[in-house]
Amino acid sequence: MNVSLREKVRKFPNSPGVYLMRGIKGSVIYVGKAISLKKRVASYFKKYEDSPKTEALMEEVQEIEFIKVSSESEALILEYRFIKEHRPKFNIMLKDDKRYPLVRLSVNEPLPRLSVVRVKKDDGALYFGRYTDAGALKRTLEWLQKYFRLRTCRPSQPKRKDWIHCMDYKLGHCIAPCIDEVTEEEYRQRVHEVSLFLNGRSQELLRQLERQMKELSKNEEYEKAAQIRDLLKDCQKVLKVRKTKIPLIKKHSDTAHDDVKELKEALGMKHLPRVIEAFDISNIMGQQAVGSMVYFEDGYPNKNYYRRFKIKTVEGINDFAMMKEVVTRRYLRLIKEKKPLPDLILIDGGKGQLSAALSALFEVGIPKHSIVGLAKKFEELYLPYQSDPICLPKSSGARKLVQRVRDEAHRFAIGFHKKLRGQRIRNSILDDIEGIGPKRKQALLLHFGSIQKIQKASIEEIVAVGKVGKGLAETVKKALKSRL
Repeated sequence: MNVSLREKVRKFPNSPGVYLMRGIKGSVIYVGKAISLKKRVASYFKKYEDSPKTEALMEEVQEIEFIKVSSESEALILEYRFIKEHRPKFNIMLKDDKRYPLVRLSVNEPLPRLSVVRVKKDDGALYFGRYTDAGALKRTLEWLQKYFRLRTCRPSQPKRKDWIHCMDYKLGHCIAPCIDEVTEEEYRQRVHEVSLFLNGRSQELLRQLERQMKELSKNEEYEKAAQIRDLLKDCQKVLKVRKTKIPLIKKHSDTAHDDVKELKEALGMKHLPRVIEAFDISNIMGQQAVGSMVYFEDGYPNKNYYRRFKIKTVEGINDFAMMKEVVTRRYLRLIKEKKPLPDLILIDGGKGQLSAALSALFEVGIPKHSIVGLAKKFEELYLPYQSDPICLPKSSGARKLVQRVRDEAHRFAIGFHKKLRGQRIRNSILDDIEGIGPKRKQALLLHFGSIQKIQKASIEEIVAVGKVGKGLAETVKKALKSRL
C-alpha cells in the first residue's frame, strides 16, 4: 500500500461520513460508511492475514476519498446512494467469503490428496487459505501435483484394479500408492512436505525454481525460463512470499495528473485541462442520429455530468452539421444557466468536425475557447487555425488520455444509438399491419430509417427490401397513408 495514501488517511476527520475507494482506472470499487472516518479507514492498513477479502480490496485501492456528514443515519443513506450509483464490485464480493477458495489436504484419509474447496468443514482435514488469486492458486497446485505426485483420484481408498487406467500414473504425475509403488510412510512424508510448503516454510523448493529459471535463461531457453518465472510468482502469491524485488509503480492518481500536465504542454495551454468535455456523433446512414458528451475531471470520468442528445435540426448524412448542433446546444445551455465551461473541448474527428464545432462556439459567443480534434486514423490532434496536426508518441501519457476520453465518448454515443434503435424497432405502427412480423418490421425500419420514409417510398422500393411481396407492400402503403 502506498505510504502517501496511508499518510493522507491520517488526516481524515474524526467525524461521520462515507468513504469511496477507487481502483487503477479511477472507478469506485468500494463504498463504506463510518462513525469516525479516520479510525475506520485507518483500520484497513492493519494486518489482515485472516481476511483475504480485505487483502484483495487493498491490493487494488489507488485512491480514497471521503464525504463528511452530520450523523450516522445520514452516512447510511449516502452510502446506499453511492452503492446504487457506482455498483462497486467489492461491495458485492465482500458479502460472500465463499468466493475465495481454500486448499484442503485430506490428512484424515489413509492416502491424503489435495483439492480446492469453498467451504471449510470440521472433518479432520488440513485447510489452507483463503486465497484471493484463484488463478495463481490453480497453477501452483498443478505444479505441486507434478512435483510431489500425490494421488488425485477421489475415493478415500483407491481400488487396486483401477491403476492401469490412471492417466496421472501413466504421465508420471502420481506415485501410485494404491499399488504399493511407495510405502505408506514415504507417501506420508510427501504429504508432510506439501503441508510445510503451503504453510510457507519450504524455501528450498522456491530456491530450486529460481536456480532452474536462471539455468534455462543461461542456456537461452527463454520461453521455458519465462514459464518457471511465472510459476515462481504464482507460488509467491499463494505463500505470501515477497522475495522478488518489484520496482515501485506510481499510483494511478499521480499518473493521471501527469497525463493532464503533459496534455497542457502538448497543446500549449496556459492552464491545466482539469475538466475535459468530449463529443461524438453516432448514426446509421443519417438515421436515428444522436450525439454524446462525456466529462473527465483530473483524468477521471465523471458520469454524473455525461449528456446525450437526439439530433433535431439535421436530416440525412451530415456529421459536421450534427456536431455543430450538439456543441451549440451544450454551451448555449451552460451560458444560459451561468455554469462553468470546461477547460478543454475534445472533438472526435479531424479538421471537418473541428471546424463545425468552432462554428458552434462562434455562435454561442466563446470563439477563443480551448478546443482540439482527435482524428482516429493516425491519432493526430488538430488545433484551430493550424494546418499541421500534433502527432504525439504512442507512449505519451497525453495521447493515452485523449484516447481514453475519445473512446468513452464513442462508447456512450453508440450505447444511446442502440437503445433508441431498439425502441424504434420494438414500438412501431407496423405492428398493427397484418403480415408484418418482427423480422419484416426490422428489415423495413433498418432499410428506410423511419415510418415516414417507408410511407414516402414506392411499392417497388419496399419490395426491393427483399422480405415484402408486392401485395403486402401495397397493404403497408395503404395502412401508413391512413395513419399518418
